[in-house]
Amino acid sequence: MVSFPQLESWIRAGDIDSVVTGLLSLDEASRRALAAQVKSVQLHWSDPEADSLSVDPDAVPGLMHTYSAHLRRVLRREGAWLVAGAACLPRAADVVSWVRSDRFWRPPMPQAIDAVALVLRAPGRPSLPAIARSLAEKMRPTQVDNQWALIERLLAEAELPPPVTEAALRGWMRRIGADRHHKDLAELLRADPHLEHMLPHVFTVPLLGQELDDEWTRALARLAADGVLDRQALLDGCVLRLRAGDRTAALRRMVVLHRLLDPSAEEAAARRAEYCGMLSAPDSAVADAALRALRLADDAGLLDADAVAEAAWALLLRKEKKLVRAQLDWLAAALARKPEPVLFEALLSGLANPAADLAERVLKLAAAHLSSFGETGHEQLTTATADLQGDLRRQATALLARADPGSAAPTAGIATPPPSGPAASPVAGSPAAGFVGSPVAGSPAAGFVGSPVAGIVVLPAVVPAAPMPPPIASIPELVAEAKHLLYQAEDPIRVELILDALVRFTAADRPALARALEPIVPAWRNPFSGLLHAVVSREFVAWAPSAWERTAGPPFWMPVKRMAELARQMCQTPPPALLATPATVDGHVDPARVLRLLGEDWEPEPFDLSQALLRLPREVAPDIRASAARLESPAGKAFADFLAGGGLPDPDVVAITPVRPCPHVVKAGCNCRERPRRRTVAFEPIKHNLTVQPYLLYQPAEFARDRVDGHQLGRSIAGWPMILPSHREIAAAHIQPRLIEAAESRSGAAEMAVLPALAACDGPFGPAMALCLAYGLTATRPESRLAASDAFVDLAARGVLDGSLVGRELAALFRGNSLVLKRVADALSQASQAGAAAETWATMREFLPTVLTGSKPATGLPDLLLVAESAAAAARATDDIPELTGVASRPGRSRLITEAARLSRTLTENRARPE
Repeated sequence: MVSFPQLESWIRAGDIDSVVTGLLSLDEASRRALAAQVKSVQLHWSDPEADSLSVDPDAVPGLMHTYSAHLRRVLRREGAWLVAGAACLPRAADVVSWVRSDRFWRPPMPQAIDAVALVLRAPGRPSLPAIARSLAEKMRPTQVDNQWALIERLLAEAELPPPVTEAALRGWMRRIGADRHHKDLAELLRADPHLEHMLPHVFTVPLLGQELDDEWTRALARLAADGVLDRQALLDGCVLRLRAGDRTAALRRMVVLHRLLDPSAEEAAARRAEYCGMLSAPDSAVADAALRALRLADDAGLLDADAVAEAAWALLLRKEKKLVRAQLDWLAAALARKPEPVLFEALLSGLANPAADLAERVLKLAAAHLSSFGETGHEQLTTATADLQGDLRRQATALLARADPGSAAPTAGIATPPPSGPAASPVAGSPAAGFVGSPVAGSPAAGFVGSPVAGIVVLPAVVPAAPMPPPIASIPELVAEAKHLLYQAEDPIRVELILDALVRFTAADRPALARALEPIVPAWRNPFSGLLHAVVSREFVAWAPSAWERTAGPPFWMPVKRMAELARQMCQTPPPALLATPATVDGHVDPARVLRLLGEDWEPEPFDLSQALLRLPREVAPDIRASAARLESPAGKAFADFLAGGGLPDPDVVAITPVRPCPHVVKAGCNCRERPRRRTVAFEPIKHNLTVQPYLLYQPAEFARDRVDGHQLGRSIAGWPMILPSHREIAAAHIQPRLIEAAESRSGAAEMAVLPALAACDGPFGPAMALCLAYGLTATRPESRLAASDAFVDLAARGVLDGSLVGRELAALFRGNSLVLKRVADALSQASQAGAAAETWATMREFLPTVLTGSKPATGLPDLLLVAESAAAAARATDDIPELTGVASRPGRSRLITEAARLSRTLTENRARPE
């Protein structure tokens, strides 16, 4: 008779053989009587008593305390415990739960797997097939590495096939793959009894393509060639997964398998519909595979013209130039064989491709075949070219004139000549200088010639800042919001709502508020948890910031100081209200509310008052100014003086490139000269009488190097624009250093996301905001560049954007090796297409001379010139850029020379048009 103390000693010693022998010597009732006690065993990673009892036949004398030896002991203990539970628990569901529990978070040893299979075959044990099937069906993909070896063994003992779930399929594939280091993978698959059952489902379940590395794909292709696998079924499965879509890594494996299978023209033609669907896949490798297969079928004469046209409609508007060029080559060959009207119609759809060089190639191909389609083709081409601008429009006009000299040139989508007179002439040196008939900055059509016409996108209207969300209405709602704020990323709007609610509910029913908040107040302290603690206990606990937090930017400290200030008030006399609570989501306070509160019999704390003054709009109604002058309290007089003085003065911000000395004593191999030369801004102290964090209103030049070299990524800056909503340049000066690392790394999307909110602030546009935009336009992540484009367009719509200043900052970053031109081109292209064409050209006009005069052509320069040509055409720019003329006049046919010549022709044509 085996007692529990004896069984427990075997478990703790890791003696799996004794556990099996002892439990199999009992009848089923005796084993079940031990179940509850087996479940109550507690095993720990560090158990000296168990280590002293350990039975480890593989242990090496003298190495008992090494990590590997200790891990083996732990695995043996866990294995013995696992076997004991499998032998004693009464029901199949109990055994399944036991095996799947988080007690066993390491894969069981082979000895333990054999032992579990043995004890589950003991007389009276629950059904082994039921246990195996349930374990296999419930296994999650993340549990495969820990559980599959045991589950596969139990399925084999129960003579059951593996289920076709994602987890089981991954387990099957990994188990086979684990043995390939000792034997050829193709031979392992050939010998596997479940190959025919499992393999087809590898293609029907998403994400499994990630398991198909190069050796897997070669093995599958080899087995298909040898006839072990049905080639047609394998090709069908591969095409099915490529057509259905998947994550990039999984799809790329399928693309490799597809290439190894090398479908014939007949096989491609039989799957025409699937391949045509693949042409629209987001992944370019999938579309390329489909294009090659369809082209092969068409060259063999197995496709009709409709299939070729369908492929053209799917591909000609894609951004991948290699795909578009390949499709144009296919169309050229198809049109040369037989000029079908549907092919010509599909070809003309490529004129809408945003890349001017691809649209130009479409135009040239259309010119080569236009004569084959007569008057119908001429009409189709006229319609298709109606919205073209710049050099493409000139080429289309010439082509149509040659094809039919008596026809009228296309006019739709072409800007009308501007009115003459003083109103049409921009002020010299202004952002609009160099444009024909640029309208007044800030008008709805700013940056465009004449009235908005077809093909021209007008700047979006400026949307006023939305009011703040409704105040928190109840204590339970406040508790939920506070709990969320304690553990989630900071939301500046939520912070303001919570601070307002804490003040209101403290005044209304503090005991009820304290009872509700007490369970959520954590033991750790930060500014917000300290405030909650003060509300609950009337005790102020100072917060000890970390070393990084002590060096955080001054805007970080404004809400911290306000919370500490409010926490002290909560310990004594809570305020009736907070003066700095915003009225709109951009951070502005309502001057009338500030006036009303200051007229009541109370005095706000210094940081609350100062924050409220910083949040005042730049324009305050005269009647509020007059009423403020009659206030008698100290805070009221500060409010009146602030309004009378015109608010906070705007600083004179300058952009600088601080010297970053080389720290290396040995210069050999040092690359400090090649590292990016970062830029920042500085401004002198602003005169004020506010209570603010030091250096909030002063950014000294002598600390510039610390600002650009310090580790900036960290706490959220989402609320910084709300601290200075009427002073965009000051807020931008503090935010800009945080954008440097955000632009240079892939981890700064949250920092760049603040740019639209920063653009929505009031105040003049200056070097700080221009530098923020410049870093945003060259950011690594596409979503960061999109945020910069949105800010660029918003500033243009507000009529404050100085594109020339942005261009100068881009040029400075380029000279400092801090710029990637392809990223800038992508971001400015989005801004131009969104309506900011004139501002985009103003930026390009200032930027292009620097990039065109480099010692060697910069990567991405042709793409930048393409965007510049599009913006110049839409804005009717007339500038003369000598550096551009020099590049355009060089001999040769490189893409750089081609795009420079295109832009030069557009500018020349704009100058030649009558004003």
